[in-house]
Amino acid sequence: MQSALKSTTQHHLRQSLLCMASGLLSALAFSTHSTAWLVWVSFIPWLYVLFRHQDTHPEASRWALAKRFGFYSWLFGASFNIGIIHWLKELHPLTWLPGVDNVTSLLIVYGGIFGISLFVSLWGLLYGLVLGALKPQGILRVIYPAVLWMFLEALQAMGQMSLPWARLAMSQYKNLWLLQIVPHTGQLVIGALIIALNAALARFVLSFGPDPKPKPYWHYPGFRSGFGVLGVIGLLLAYGATRLNSH
Repeated sequence: MQSALKSTTQHHLRQSLLCMASGLLSALAFSTHSTAWLVWVSFIPWLYVLFRHQDTHPEASRWALAKRFGFYSWLFGASFNIGIIHWLKELHPLTWLPGVDNVTSLLIVYGGIFGISLFVSLWGLLYGLVLGALKPQGILRVIYPAVLWMFLEALQAMGQMSLPWARLAMSQYKNLWLLQIVPHTGQLVIGALIIALNAALARFVLSFGPDPKPKPYWHYPGFRSGFGVLGVIGLLLAYGATRLNSH
């Protein structure tokens, strides 16, 4: 009994660490000029954890699946947002404020970073709850995450508590070819394409990895859906290049 409990605990810990690592890698795509490409693959570990949990618990109810998806997505969101707003540490020291010493300044600055990140990651919790309740299968594992991410970013942009720094399209600010679609579609579509490719690749890893007799890549649904998403991205890049060259 204790052995089974320990094994389950270790499994959940590994999955949780994967989700947090995925969030930090995704945030890294916003940090330097040379890491923007990471965002096209950095969501794979998180989505892999979600899909694998669903496949290993086919009997789970929608509510049970939603709770687990929500928890893992909250962990992803917390680490992602900590990485995004890490620059707030530059506010330290706040010793110019009355009565604030170095220790108090550290508590304020890092407490603010963690507090804001945990609060904003509630959007990730909501995302996971909805995605888990939908119990996506097949190609819907590519479509649902992408569409839900569009809704998530749209909702995040509303009101005084919005967090504009984490829009996925912002990580691609140097990709001028891709940005040419923004006047026609808005920036949310770029985020949806990024999530769709990550979801397709996670789906491929999930089916290819455990196969004891691996087949050619194109036999796996995840590869075909990923190829389709890459085809759409390629067409958009070609349109962007043509549009820029025509001006």
